[in-house]
Amino acid sequence: MVKLLAQTSGGTQVPRAIMHVDGDSFFVSCEFTRKPGLRGKPVVTGLERGIASAMSPEAKKAGIHRGMRLRDMRRVCPQVVILPSDYDMYARYARRMYSIVRRYTDHVEEYSIDECFADLTGCPLSLPSGGSLSYEDIARRIQADLHDSLGITFSLGLSVNKVMAKVASKWNKPNGFTVIGRDAIPVFLKELPVGKIWGIGSRTTLYLKKLGITTALDLALKDHVWINEYCDLPVARIYQELRGTSVLELSTQSHDDYASVQRTRTFRPSSNDREFCWSQLSQHVEDACIYLRKDARAATKVSFFLKTQGFEYIGEEVLLPEAIAEPQEVLRALRPRFDKIFIPKLQYRATGVTLFGLRSREKRTVSLFEDSVQLQKVSEVTRVVDVLAHKFGRGVVFLGSSLRAQQHDLQEDARNRAGQSHIMPSRLDRKHFELIFLGEVR
Repeated sequence: MVKLLAQTSGGTQVPRAIMHVDGDSFFVSCEFTRKPGLRGKPVVTGLERGIASAMSPEAKKAGIHRGMRLRDMRRVCPQVVILPSDYDMYARYARRMYSIVRRYTDHVEEYSIDECFADLTGCPLSLPSGGSLSYEDIARRIQADLHDSLGITFSLGLSVNKVMAKVASKWNKPNGFTVIGRDAIPVFLKELPVGKIWGIGSRTTLYLKKLGITTALDLALKDHVWINEYCDLPVARIYQELRGTSVLELSTQSHDDYASVQRTRTFRPSSNDREFCWSQLSQHVEDACIYLRKDARAATKVSFFLKTQGFEYIGEEVLLPEAIAEPQEVLRALRPRFDKIFIPKLQYRATGVTLFGLRSREKRTVSLFEDSVQLQKVSEVTRVVDVLAHKFGRGVVFLGSSLRAQQHDLQEDARNRAGQSHIMPSRLDRKHFELIFLGEVR
């Protein structure tokens, strides 16, 4: 067994070697493996949502961006190829990615469907010819192995902790490889806007900018007293990582196989009623969130679509402020986007919701910038809903925003029962009562 040198080939000392692996245009790249003729063309996934979910480099150069609607994509780039998302296939490629990285180290965090972290610190690797390898050498071997095995390019970042490894992997995409030793950290932070730091959301970005923090280096140069006075614990941990200390541990627990939760339904007759369509979406979100919580998971992204009577898809994709499994919080993020895309003159025949970017559902750390009382109330309500669902069945309690969808389902049940003498008991057979703010409980 060869003793591994804890340094890069350039001689920069790396006390701890954390690697971040990031798939380049991952969804589209997966599609290229089964449709190689599409390589080099402007390709987009997200047909089923009516919006751009992932784009090839050519599509990005043409002006297509995440969340762009189908008609706008075709206007900007008439030759664009729009494909439906195949999350099952993407999940299979993700599992293969994790497996390849685990050939080199057991300390792998399955961060998302196209990303993972790996701790290479002290990672032993034997060479038939003898000699020693640097962490950089091992990381480059992993990058080559991923490409050769999967036919997909990956950008890799190597540094002293998770935050800086994430900075490194994003620095030179696609197919990039960047090493940030401890001494080089200030050089990279000087060019990094504070809003681009992994873990810093939009609200925190605005808050920090009001305090004069515009770059990652501005934050890193503050002293501990200032951080303790003006920042909450999550930001304080990021601050420590920006200064070269490793405080964010890898979560090495393997994720479940599924990569997303989708709910969609066609309703009859079609409708241009804004609140009815919103109620349908609300019901989808509730069902999907129940499924996530059952497996102790949460989503960081959500997309939704409205399908018109003319079979046109209109949708949006929303980045959630954190990993969420509470429907109230998801709906809060969706409502402004829904109101933006809803066109009253159109008739709609279906709605759909997809929760993705899944994470393990961990105990939430309350931020200084959040309403802790409101969060506590939401958490408690959700807990009670889960207890009742476990005892009486899914959907026994639902949000008031889902009421009209529930009423529509009851009407459908009634019509079905009127036409069939032998039918399974429906929701009409259940006793019900009303809860303020939640709607009907059946």
